[in-house]
Amino acid sequence: GDLFEQAEGFPTNQQNWTGTLLLPRELRVLYIPNVVDNALARESGASWQVVSSDSSAGTVELQTLGISIARETKAALLSGTSFTESGRTLNSSGVVPFKRSPSEKFFVLSAQLSFPASARGSGLKSGFQILSSEHESTTVYYQFSNESIIVDRSNTSAAARTTDGIDSSAEAGKLRLFDVLNGGE
Repeated sequence: GDLFEQAEGFPTNQQNWTGTLLLPRELRVLYIPNVVDNALARESGASWQVVSSDSSAGTVELQTLGISIARETKAALLSGTSFTESGRTLNSSGVVPFKRSPSEKFFVLSAQLSFPASARGSGLKSGFQILSSEHESTTVYYQFSNESIIVDRSNTSAAARTTDGIDSSAEAGKLRLFDVLNGGE
């Protein structure tokens, strides 16, 4: 549900409990340092608050609630083999395959994406195609225009095109991203 009414004007109601309890999770107080001091960081009635500010750097530290996979569960998920893709800079749209794909159906994907300030409020979308084959793929992406994370399942199952009852609708949720200074940038 939308307990904090952060989805006002969002195209659909927030999603239900499906998947919420799939993995044990830990809730904690989360501090986010070096956030650019702008209207988003200072938004009133939000689920975060400014706890300190550095006017010379133009940054604030925010406090909010954080949630993460429970430590034991995360350790088990990360105990298998791992690999790292080299960094890339992309300036055009299109699908760029990973150089290496996971060999297992269940895997943990961790990524760091950076965007120019001009991306905020634009039509830019960025994400990943996972579990992709010639006929099927699932796309997970962030959409700046409405600050949402989307799991596009429209092409997840080839059988959904000919079989009733296979849900291939997209899942979407509000995700506010702060501008964070990294090394002064």
